[in-house]
Amino acid sequence: MQVPPSTLADESDEMLATLIDILQEQAEEAKRG
Repeated sequence: MQVPPSTLADESDEMLATLIDILQEQAEEAKRG
């Protein structure tokens, strides 16, 4: 996905939110064992 430089800050926020979602999913799976 190509992103104009002006939206790099927004893209970083999106990436962080996505990473947090993934980490939360992995934590849930780890709890279920």
